[in-house]
Amino acid sequence: MFHDLPRVLLSARLFLGQASVARADNLEALAHFSQSGAIREFLRTAREEGCGGLMTLGDERVVRALKLMRSSDPSGFQVLPIIPNVPGYVREATEYGLPGAGLRRLTRAGPGAFLRAALTGLLRAPRVLRRDFAALLAVLCEIEMGEFHQFGPPAVFLHHQMTDMALCFGRRALFEEFCGAMRSRFKTEPGLVTSNFALLARRLTEWDIDVSLIAAPLNRENFLMPGGLDAYRACLAPGRFRLVADRIAAESPSPRNAVDWAASQKGVEAVVVEKVLEPGLLRPRREMGAENSEGREG
Repeated sequence: MFHDLPRVLLSARLFLGQASVARADNLEALAHFSQSGAIREFLRTAREEGCGGLMTLGDERVVRALKLMRSSDPSGFQVLPIIPNVPGYVREATEYGLPGAGLRRLTRAGPGAFLRAALTGLLRAPRVLRRDFAALLAVLCEIEMGEFHQFGPPAVFLHHQMTDMALCFGRRALFEEFCGAMRSRFKTEPGLVTSNFALLARRLTEWDIDVSLIAAPLNRENFLMPGGLDAYRACLAPGRFRLVADRIAAESPSPRNAVDWAASQKGVEAVVVEKVLEPGLLRPRREMGAENSEGREG
């Protein structure tokens, strides 16, 4: 179940105060994007500049902005969720307590998602009570997809904290459960976000886990890239994996040469940017370098 993704994706980190900028700038962005209308207008501008999709956590403001955008323009953005929203759960639990945070999540997801999450938990009750990682993730997926399912996402990504924790502890079952749920339950392609691309690629190959779409940092400076560019290229060369290139430059907004370089690398499916401020920054997909076309075959 492969889907062609837009060449350039916008990251929601700017809206969430997590962009690659100074702390003061992130706080200013949080204040500016405190209302969904401001996010919607930014999304419209980004789409006009060539972004075709949004990678986002399940933030209430962002989801509302996507609804507003879709109500006026059904073509809208492709929405690529990253679940579960680990920082969001921590923040809401701090503000409202665990019961309050859970109630807010279930209210946003709707009664249908609540019932499905409850049924999922009951069917896995012994494992949930043992705090089995994969069983708890299945419940969280039901809750968060209650918000995102309406957008028909072509792919859904597992949050990097979940991915890398499972990778660290060798939890093959978690990857199998996530991929199975995305395909059978939500009819979408599973993807993984990681800070350890080369190691993850090796483990997925060893475990024969059927997932090819991975989001990870990719840049010429080897910034946040364990093993470096050579390790990345070795993993991408066989064509088994399709990389969503994130953190393509240390600065934000990403310069045009960084976008073009990342998009030209073999095996790169899409490029993630945090801001689009330079008019005409993003070229049409058909203008990508021919050297990247081999990475999309199969």
